[in-house]
Amino acid sequence: MQECNEVRMHSTRKGSFRNSLHRLGSSLTAEDASTVIGICVGLLIVLAGVLTCITCFSLLITLAHDLAKYTP
Repeated sequence: MQECNEVRMHSTRKGSFRNSLHRLGSSLTAEDASTVIGICVGLLIVLAGVLTCITCFSLLITLAHDLAKYTP
């Protein structure tokens, strides 16, 4: 009896997962897609800005060390 219930619960879970995937796919709109693309582009811009800042600060530190080395 318990095995029968376990099998039934397992098949129900698969069905509900498939149903939720179907509902998710049908409910996406062009506005949702553009929002996701906008977020990704924004994150790439932020990442590029952070890498630029790190590069500039490391160059500035290198320049400061070089200037300190040649200052009497």
